[in-house]
Amino acid sequence: MTRDEFGIAYERNFHRTVGSLIARGLRFEEAEELAQIAWTKGWQRLDQLRDARCVGAWVSRIAVHAASDLIAKRMRARETPLQEEALVGYEMNLTDQLDVRRAIRKCAHRYQVIVEQLYFEGYSERELAQRSGQSVTSIRGQAYRARRVVREHFAVS
Repeated sequence: MTRDEFGIAYERNFHRTVGSLIARGLRFEEAEELAQIAWTKGWQRLDQLRDARCVGAWVSRIAVHAASDLIAKRMRARETPLQEEALVGYEMNLTDQLDVRRAIRKCAHRYQVIVEQLYFEGYSERELAQRSGQSVTSIRGQAYRARRVVREHFAVS
């Protein structure tokens, strides 16, 4: 896709990207800003686009993922004090730790490493992202998938 073609796609689809973000609950100003960021990321990652005819939908997906991250961040900010209060004084006994580690071993190796560093070694998502050269969003996604495997393990047990 050429610069001119991307520019035409931007002009035709920018308002759709904004609309899809507004439909997900963002204010107009936030939606416009995230849409602009998404189109910029799309331009930067243009080599990853598989089909030039789908550039509008592709960039909108980038925007929706950014919006989901923003909404999740807001939700975590609201929940953090309650979670911290609930965990004060809680210590996992050795048997529980072994059960959790056994469940973690069912995850892909890269997920195991992230979960162990996050939850057992005390690294933050940002620190892991910097150390591994990945984005914070990628680290969160991998941790989420690992937690899902662990939950499934205990649901079956």
